[in-house]
Amino acid sequence: MGRGFPERHLWRRVASMLTCPACGTANPEGARFCNGCGGALAGPGALRKERKVATALFADLVGSTALAEREDPEIVQSVIGLAFDRIAAEISRHEGLLEKFMGDAVLAVFGVPRAHEDDAERAVRAAIEMQAVLAELNRGLAAEGKPTLAMRIGIEAGEVLVDLERATGPRDRMITGDAVNTAARLQAAAEPGHIVVGPGVHASTKEVIEYRELGPFALKGKREPVLAWRALRIKARTRGERSRLGLEARIVGRDEELAVMEQTLRRVETEGRPALLTIVGPAGVGKSRLVSELERLVEERPDVLYWRRGRCLAYGNPSYSAFAEAIKAQCEIAGDDPAEVAARKADAALAELGGDERLAPALHALVGAAEARGASREELFDAWRSFLERMAARYPLVLALEDLHWADDGLLDLVEHVADWAQGPILIVATARAELFDLRPGWGGGKRNAVSLSLDPLSVEEGEAMLDELLHGSLEPALKRTIVSRSEGNPLFLEEIVRKLIDEGVLRATEADRWVPMGSLADVEIPGSVQRLIAERLDGLPLQDKLVLQDAAVIGRVFWLGAVAELTGLEPDEVRRALGRLRQKELVVRHEPSSFSHEEEFAFRHNLIRDGAYDALPKALRADKHAGVARWASRSAGDRAEGIAALVATHLLEAIGYLEELAEVGPRLAELQAEAFRWASIAAERSASLWLQAEAVRWFRTAERLADELGLSPEDRIDLARAHALSSWGLDEISETERVVRRALAIATALGDPVAAGWAHARLVLPLLMEGRDEDAEAAGRRTVAILEPLGE
Repeated sequence: MGRGFPERHLWRRVASMLTCPACGTANPEGARFCNGCGGALAGPGALRKERKVATALFADLVGSTALAEREDPEIVQSVIGLAFDRIAAEISRHEGLLEKFMGDAVLAVFGVPRAHEDDAERAVRAAIEMQAVLAELNRGLAAEGKPTLAMRIGIEAGEVLVDLERATGPRDRMITGDAVNTAARLQAAAEPGHIVVGPGVHASTKEVIEYRELGPFALKGKREPVLAWRALRIKARTRGERSRLGLEARIVGRDEELAVMEQTLRRVETEGRPALLTIVGPAGVGKSRLVSELERLVEERPDVLYWRRGRCLAYGNPSYSAFAEAIKAQCEIAGDDPAEVAARKADAALAELGGDERLAPALHALVGAAEARGASREELFDAWRSFLERMAARYPLVLALEDLHWADDGLLDLVEHVADWAQGPILIVATARAELFDLRPGWGGGKRNAVSLSLDPLSVEEGEAMLDELLHGSLEPALKRTIVSRSEGNPLFLEEIVRKLIDEGVLRATEADRWVPMGSLADVEIPGSVQRLIAERLDGLPLQDKLVLQDAAVIGRVFWLGAVAELTGLEPDEVRRALGRLRQKELVVRHEPSSFSHEEEFAFRHNLIRDGAYDALPKALRADKHAGVARWASRSAGDRAEGIAALVATHLLEAIGYLEELAEVGPRLAELQAEAFRWASIAAERSASLWLQAEAVRWFRTAERLADELGLSPEDRIDLARAHALSSWGLDEISETERVVRRALAIATALGDPVAAGWAHARLVLPLLMEGRDEDAEAAGRRTVAILEPLGE
């Protein structure tokens, strides 16, 4: 049965409802108190008109006519109704007011009846999500061979007249003003699929939204041309959130380091040559904070620079993950984009930069849209470097790579390759712990264009200055000295101590944005280590919030709402509320843009918090949860799951490891081992295709070990053995290459597969020659000819 059009089925629900003038909640007719805020409700006649600064969003669907020409009216109503329902849900999620539907168009207003300081930002974020949900709907239509839909959106902010009394039906105008008219005109001027904003919205959101200037538009009914911008994406940064506890401080004790960073960036721009800047220090010392401060200074400049960021994960890194994350942001590729969509976006980004089409296959391999078949590592590196050079030819490029001590050899090689061979203004800013030099003792050494900054702990004076910045000098001198002493000069430790005092109500905020002690602080115990401090904070959380945090910790430093909901068994809204409370406690932060376009992404504010939550889980529960993460990740990535094979396999191996520690055997363990074998095999072949030698070897060996533990037959082993044998030369030591090839030969012989056996003999020739075993090599060559020649190979 078809659905009615939105103006009928949606507005029927609100036609008899009374809007609360305080919070905007729609209440049933006859209600005396608001269901949202509890405030008293007056009758409609008591509501008033108000002038307010608000943001109007006008959206129009394109393509419904073509759909109506080809499909039954009931199908058309169902599709259009579903589209508008999802659009309405996004507007509501960002606390916008759905003012009305008009045919295929919708008007929403943000800031009515209650204003927020970020109403314009909410409107643009809602618009971006609206385009995303329509794209998802279109994928379903296209799969069914039906015409797809597009949407034009216009947004502008300004003064409007609000008439809450008239919010009783779809034909009444409750919002009037120039902003509404301008938003409608901008929508009409926009290209399908685009979001166009006016100067009012642009001015208040340009710090958080990336725009492309479109120039002045001559809009119908406007005396003067109107400047307009196309909204592209939410800026890729994690530091943009204001502290919800009011803990804001300027950067302290890092003036010299920041000056070096600025000087290095100026030299890169002036000389037009790349540089590698590595910031080294222990956890919590402020490496990311220093990078964010440079980003802030860059954003305040009047000229344009590219700023792209990527992060390395503690385990399960997909190939070149941090570098790929930065390039995906440039190409506007989401983690759950289908392979064909990712390839199309990569091609569009390459074309926009005037790119050579010959770079496309390597770019597709990097973003997970295709395999790197037949390309050497040098060819891949050259292509990826060329893409960066084309970016830098347009605007200077800063490539920020975090936690490089967790990078694989391939990424470290790539970074050094770009620093050594790239042309153009490219600054690579890397953060790392000292463990990086265990992996690469000579990192950056001897290079004219390499700079390393080692961050020391804050001095006592700097620690006290940071406390004064955080708490406006509110603390007693004795407590201040105790906190600084216990923090050992580590800014993270210092902030965690302060947050614990706030959590316990020892410090309270005043209306003047100051923190004051509630009674004497002389006897307050300050934990001696940050691990104990974090554990105490987590133990003080409500049970549900603590469980959500622990399940998120299984996923990793970065996690997604949908994954947490699957692990906890809670409804997504429940998880969202819990994460909201955890954000208020500053245990997690919102992470934007999300690597999965329809998933809300979060991150632990620090790995130590993640470790504290994870360590509290029993091993049996860790096993269950890791297996759950693997299922969610493989399902969410869709047809590009191979790109995260290493991540999926790692979670499965974690689950297996805990079960083995608990001496659990049986069908459950065997099932996980079989899944891990499959994903480890995929990870091995993908790593080999990208010339990630160490990673490929590790995954091939892991897959072989799992095959042995499962007791797999030669039929089940042959594909892996063949792939390992083909990839082994150049990846393994010569003796290991021989072992791998002989293993493949044994499996082929057991299967009675003469072609596979013949090629295995052929693969033996080169390693035997390299070891000086000429007679054995000659024998292997003769054996190859004897087997393959009669078969016409």
